[in-house]
Amino acid sequence: MRRIGIIVATLGVLLLAFAAVLRFAIVPAQKQLPSDTNKVRHYAGTATTLLNAQAVTSGNLGTLFLHNVPLTIDRAVKVTDTSGQKAVVTELRTVKSADGTQLSRTTYTYAVDRKSLEPVAAFGAKTVTTVPGRALTISWPFGTTKQDYTAYVVDTQGGVAAKYSGQAKVDGLNTYVFKVDLPATRITDAQTLTGYPQALPRSLLSVLPKALGLPAAQATALGRLLQAMPDPVPITYLYSGQTTLWVAPDTGTIVKTTKAETRQAVLTVPGQSAPVPLTTVAQLTYTQTPASVSQAVNDAKDATSAITLYGTTLPLIGLIVGVGLTGAGLYLILRRRPPAAMVHPRHEQITPELSR
Repeated sequence: MRRIGIIVATLGVLLLAFAAVLRFAIVPAQKQLPSDTNKVRHYAGTATTLLNAQAVTSGNLGTLFLHNVPLTIDRAVKVTDTSGQKAVVTELRTVKSADGTQLSRTTYTYAVDRKSLEPVAAFGAKTVTTVPGRALTISWPFGTTKQDYTAYVVDTQGGVAAKYSGQAKVDGLNTYVFKVDLPATRITDAQTLTGYPQALPRSLLSVLPKALGLPAAQATALGRLLQAMPDPVPITYLYSGQTTLWVAPDTGTIVKTTKAETRQAVLTVPGQSAPVPLTTVAQLTYTQTPASVSQAVNDAKDATSAITLYGTTLPLIGLIVGVGLTGAGLYLILRRRPPAAMVHPRHEQITPELSR
């Protein structure tokens, strides 16, 4: 019995150790950005107003702006390298019109903490986008809580408050809702600015009021301003946007996004503190496609299930069974053996005396 007790107790201890490894070693690895992350999210929407870059180049002001253009946007996020708790992540955004014409394509590289998703110092010889403070770029943190966060805005290369605004179900998944509202702020991102002229000839801008259909008084005022500007006239661009995000709290997965954004051309006039509005060059509204939302929800559910399995279910089973086996084994080891049975005199074997 003692040998059986030792075997049972050993199995119990091994199960307890296994439960501890699951809870404190395996689960932390589950609660971080996977090294094989490679996700694409799809969006669809409309450009109410969109600057026609070809018209700017040709000087054909009759088609200077496109209106009500259907758009598709693809956002691909991929981990390209990891080092401990750090990861290098690339984000590729491609904007196309309904006919498949590519309108813009930008790529950004970030170094992030794999759990908090906040920016960290790059490792090795990596060249990454500089992100201020604790601004979030590609996702929300594992274990997202009901609080405000800071979201990174690519156009302005700065952070903005992402305010917690409640909970909502998305395809049956409970999410935290965050809202971002950024007022008009100067665009400083070089990749964004490549899509817009940085300066325009004064002669072209002088006929812009007519092309835009501005009222006479406004056109006259703009004409006077242009005369005081250098030739070509430098153009400044501002970005404003409103975003709503639905985030799965356990994994930080953004399962749904809706966005409205405006980019505006303004004149920075010497002696004036406020820029002078010139025209809107892009006004977009878009949202994640239903199929992409479903995929994101499934990703979040799968990740949550894995965390629950390795962090709660299996460790609990291991704990209960391990304690039971350990206790049973110790009982068998420590149990006293019953005393040897005494032989009754009547049953003693009498050995006859040898004859002399």
